[in-house]
Amino acid sequence: MPVRISRLVTFGLAAALAALAGCGEEKPLAPELPRVYVQSVKSADFAASVALTGDVQARVQTRLSFRVNGKIIQRNVDVGDRVTARQVLARLDPRDLQINVDSAAASVAAEQARVSQASAAFVRQQKLLPKGYTSRSEYDSAQAAVRGSESS
Repeated sequence: MPVRISRLVTFGLAAALAALAGCGEEKPLAPELPRVYVQSVKSADFAASVALTGDVQARVQTRLSFRVNGKIIQRNVDVGDRVTARQVLARLDPRDLQINVDSAAASVAAEQARVSQASAAFVRQQKLLPKGYTSRSEYDSAQAAVRGSESS
């Protein structure tokens, strides 16, 4: 039996040795590296552009006014356009002003007719006064009428 025991002991020691050999620390696995994409460098034209939202205001603001009243019939500029001095910005309807011009011309013609009539009456009174066919008061009235009509 001693052979049997020695075999049994040898077998037991071999099993124990195999068990102890498997009990060692595990080697850590290599960490999985992240996948990286690469691209080769190439030269290219680059124009930087930035789109922003904002409010642009003029440094100087001017209130527009016209010397005369009227309806705007033509606008030559839009909001935000750049303008220069003496540039025509808008045109007004001339019909209302033309009516005023025509009325003033008619008034001038009427006054010229009154001056002509008063002058003719005065000339007539000048001719009649020396002959005694008119009075001095009528002559003076005609003269005053001429002066009055010429002053207006």
